[in-house]
Amino acid sequence: MQGIRTNHRDFNMKSKNEDLCGMTVNERLFHCGRMNDWDGALKIKDRESLIKILMSLQLTKEEAEGTVDGELDKTRRLENNDLRGLTIMGRLCLRHKLREWDVAARNNDRQAMTQILLLLQVSEHEAKSTVDNILAGQERTGFWGSSLLEKIPD
Repeated sequence: MQGIRTNHRDFNMKSKNEDLCGMTVNERLFHCGRMNDWDGALKIKDRESLIKILMSLQLTKEEAEGTVDGELDKTRRLENNDLRGLTIMGRLCLRHKLREWDVAARNNDRQAMTQILLLLQVSEHEAKSTVDNILAGQERTGFWGSSLLEKIPD
């Protein structure tokens, strides 16, 4: 037994990695207990560590590099308050406005909804159009969420 020495964490990851096929990157990170490692490396923008983490989750080097470069670019843009390319839902979550939006939408408060969208760097025309569509859809379905997942034109 003395010749076999393994890191308990590596052993756990190998046994957990068997069922990763079909999972998203976030699901893989969570399933293998690597979320804190990922967040820590992302916080300091350690590209090589991020790639190694993803490769340990059965991504190819090319897939890992593409994912990491995209995440680092998104992080850089968010640090510069650049929300282009994100859905309204993504913008609401990142700017901690989801609860405020939910209250406004449930109360059919067109003005509050428009103001929130303007704070999220949505053009005035796009904000008004989005609010109109959401309120019209909400009347039909009783749910306001689906149009929030559509990408905003840059």
